[in-house]
Amino acid sequence: MIFMLDSAIAQENEIKDALQAKGESQCIDFSMLKQFTAFLQPLKVATKLLEGELFPTIPQVALQKEQESPAVADKPARRLRKVCTVYVRAVGL
Repeated sequence: MIFMLDSAIAQENEIKDALQAKGESQCIDFSMLKQFTAFLQPLKVATKLLEGELFPTIPQVALQKEQESPAVADKPARRLRKVCTVYVRAVGL
C-alpha cells in the first residue's frame, strides 16, 4: 500500500491536472497523503527487517549444511549444533 501512496505522491502534478480536467480538483488532499505516508515509513522499515529475505531461514541452512557434509547426518546433535552455528553466523547474532 505504501508503494502505491508513494507513487501517487510522485505523480502529484499529473493527478491534479487530470482531476482538474474533469472538474474534480478537490478530491485528493496531497498534504494529508504525504503525512500519512510519512507515518507509515517506520512500518515499512520494520516490515522489511522482518521479512527474512536478508538472512537465511533455519531450513535453508540445514539443507545447505546437509548437502555439504553427508557424514555428519548420522550424528543428529552434532549436525544440529553445526546448523545453529551457521545460522547464527549468517544472521549476525
